[in-house]
Amino acid sequence: MTLLQTAYLTIDDGANVGEFELSINLEETAEINKTFILSNRGQYIQEIYEQIVDDSDIATEQRRRGYHIDGGAGEWSHTLTFQTGLENVTWGDGSGGTGPDNVTENDASGENVNALSRKQVLENWVARTRTDSFGQAKLYWGEWSDGTYAAEAGAFGRPMNVAIREASLSSPEIDQDVNSFEGNLTVQRTSIFPEEVAETLDNAVELVEDALDGITDY
Repeated sequence: MTLLQTAYLTIDDGANVGEFELSINLEETAEINKTFILSNRGQYIQEIYEQIVDDSDIATEQRRRGYHIDGGAGEWSHTLTFQTGLENVTWGDGSGGTGPDNVTENDASGENVNALSRKQVLENWVARTRTDSFGQAKLYWGEWSDGTYAAEAGAFGRPMNVAIREASLSSPEIDQDVNSFEGNLTVQRTSIFPEEVAETLDNAVELVEDALDGITDY
């Protein structure tokens, strides 16, 4: 089932999972940038070939074109633009209950919660968590759904595994009529490490952290 009105971003911090429901003025832009193993330099191969086959051609339709090899490298990113205010939404790990009197550093869910609280809770989640190929962050949006937030799964049957690359959260307007903030989240599609690779890398990260423990940055 397609998620048309609402996107859900989840972030796993190793102890709990924060869920963020993005629904007001939601817009999404996707960008795919391919990095070719062989790209513009493929023109030289084309030109050499043309010269060897027939060096009499001064003008040919093959000029300014070459051979390309796509090895799968590049970026597939999505930018979500949204607005949030006093509406009743899920916003964090649920540790605070609901409502403005139950906000914690990890949760600002419920109705009538101040937008500034929501902004600061979200930025705290994004800033302190690691999102990479260990699968901490997932985006449920459109056909990218496993049915967790909809009656049925979408066409792809799973959410996107993403790395959060950038978060731009504007300060909310504080007055009697407007209490919301606008945000832009840029995420990049990522692959998940195989289990055996993830275990090895996790151990390597721990070794580096232990080696750096106590060293002061200058």
